[in-house]
Amino acid sequence: MRLFPPECIFCERLEMKVSGKTERCIKFPAFKDKDGAFKEPNWKQIEPRALELGLHRLHSMVQGEDLFAREANFHYSCRDSFNTKYTTYLRDEAKATIETEQDRKAAAHLLAFTVVLDFIQDRVVGQKEVMLLTSLSLLYNHTRV
Repeated sequence: MRLFPPECIFCERLEMKVSGKTERCIKFPAFKDKDGAFKEPNWKQIEPRALELGLHRLHSMVQGEDLFAREANFHYSCRDSFNTKYTTYLRDEAKATIETEQDRKAAAHLLAFTVVLDFIQDRVVGQKEVMLLTSLSLLYNHTRV
């Protein structure tokens, strides 16, 4: 089994500057639940999202791959940017196809819920950050608008 190169799978660089600080690549984590069983990792969302966004280079790179086992690397900011592109894509697609007010509200809820769920999986589960429910509520309400 060949490993991924040490560069970020999104930007193909080892380091990048974000807000004046150098961000280095990290490997995708494996998540376990309280019983020690592996949970569905959030990196599995990259392949279908890259395909939907038309990012063919990224899609072909990760297609059918276990990014944890193959030690793929990423920058948090690059992954966040990728997720933001996908969220924007969903929002634009929803605006183009929504006809009724109820459909618009349901689509806005789905989009906001997806953003909050991604945030929880990444920050709370992945990085073990403690978050206030009010922060999650603000994220949900800000995304829904």
